[in-house]
Amino acid sequence: MKRQRELKWLPQLCLGLMFSVNGSWWLVAAEVPAPPAVMIANVPPWPVGPFVMLRGGGVVAGRLRELAADRVMVDSVSCGTLDLPRTAVTGYRSSPRVGPLINTAGNATIWVTLANGDRVAATTVRSDGLVLWLDGFAESNPIRTPLEIPFERILGIDFGVGDTSALDSREAVALAALGCWVGLEDGSRFACENSAEQVSQAPEGPISLRPLLRGLAVPLLCPADAIAVVEPRGSRLRLALVEPEEGPAGALATSLTRGCTYSGDWPRLRGQTGFTAIGLHAPAAVRYRFDRPAVRFTATVGIDDTAGQGGSVRVRVLAGTHAPAQDTHVEVFRSPVIGGGDALLAIDLPLADATSLELQVGLADGGAVLDRTLWLDPQAWFRSAD
Repeated sequence: MKRQRELKWLPQLCLGLMFSVNGSWWLVAAEVPAPPAVMIANVPPWPVGPFVMLRGGGVVAGRLRELAADRVMVDSVSCGTLDLPRTAVTGYRSSPRVGPLINTAGNATIWVTLANGDRVAATTVRSDGLVLWLDGFAESNPIRTPLEIPFERILGIDFGVGDTSALDSREAVALAALGCWVGLEDGSRFACENSAEQVSQAPEGPISLRPLLRGLAVPLLCPADAIAVVEPRGSRLRLALVEPEEGPAGALATSLTRGCTYSGDWPRLRGQTGFTAIGLHAPAAVRYRFDRPAVRFTATVGIDDTAGQGGSVRVRVLAGTHAPAQDTHVEVFRSPVIGGGDALLAIDLPLADATSLELQVGLADGGAVLDRTLWLDPQAWFRSAD
């Protein structure tokens, strides 16, 4: 039975770079008192067919059966028919060809992307899985009557966040930032109450998974052999799901992306995916602040696949503590030059009770063309409470 794939952290006496068996560079850190951290390997690729997107960054592979004002029904690939609260779902994709990032205007606006490339905005949408009905168009739109569109022509749907669901959205993201994640063979992934230890101890037969989604009262029943990877229990914070204290602003604001690449595609590094991701286009820096001391930082870094063989950068990690009158951040890691198509850099750093962390991406050749880095699953680790 395939339950979990993981790479244990390697205890070493000093910092150094090692070339691992899977072709990634490992930064191996001196052993420090910390919870047993585990890096998850081989999170499955994104679903090849249709899927729904969940608040908090997860996805569930499956065909959309019904879309109503308050419910979304999905014929999932691995977990049967799911009845999800509408507030738990952010959108739908017919395939990964349509990326996760769609710029929407207005809290209540729903955007529908059609097969011919058109995008239609509305405030009301419903579907029976065969036809999509749209209504509530902007005053500038010449359409005044509801639209009926065959569902086979729909590439993507992006739901707006209205006033009533804004709190649900923030809560879902907060839970996903702290929880354990599970990845299924079909490409589904989501934050879950279950940990790797709990799944490994479950009896034979379907596994009861409890996604961290408000309004979902019934657990998902998933065949054990459909589970590709489950995270271990640990005290962590996913940086991709929290707002940074400082980051690129103004004209450079697009240098930082969360959950997608610089070009708006689903994150991939040499075909490898993660549960979460940050994109940083050089030159850029982003700083995070923690409410308790962090003892370790982990991430897998490279120039994203959309750059091909182009781009070259150096990455730095700085750590420090909060001091009102001075900057206490010091460099704890500097990479060699990373080029497009190079082996991935897997980072494991002790932080010595840092309460602030800064990620930097700098130019390596004087130019910024295609200098697009992805940081898969960047996480700060804390001492366990137990």
